[in-house]
Amino acid sequence: MNLLKDMQMPAAKGAQRRKDKRINSVHRVDYSTGPIEFSKMTKTLSAGGIYISTPNPLPPESRIYMRIHFDPDQEDFIVVEGVVRYSQPRRGMGIKFVNMREEDRNMINTHVESHWWQEA
Repeated sequence: MNLLKDMQMPAAKGAQRRKDKRINSVHRVDYSTGPIEFSKMTKTLSAGGIYISTPNPLPPESRIYMRIHFDPDQEDFIVVEGVVRYSQPRRGMGIKFVNMREEDRNMINTHVESHWWQEA
């Protein structure tokens, strides 16, 4: 083990690419790629994307449409389009938001900032 060498190593790739603060979050997300709709739970959330826990993730580059619920007791949700960036079989998939409305991005940012203690 060489501590000096380890300290000089660049940060992990994901951390270098990530520009939005990300939190651990558990929210219901309904998503579809066409006529079939699924309902799963989120694992992480940021203004740039989301990670959905599912044993059957979609393949990378799949375009999906999502309804992310912030409060299960109210109609507090956003509808957003996304593209699957990576899939982990039997675990889940990372999705990048695309064509997002500014008010929806602001809603996510507000949610992330108000849950700062859950930072991922």
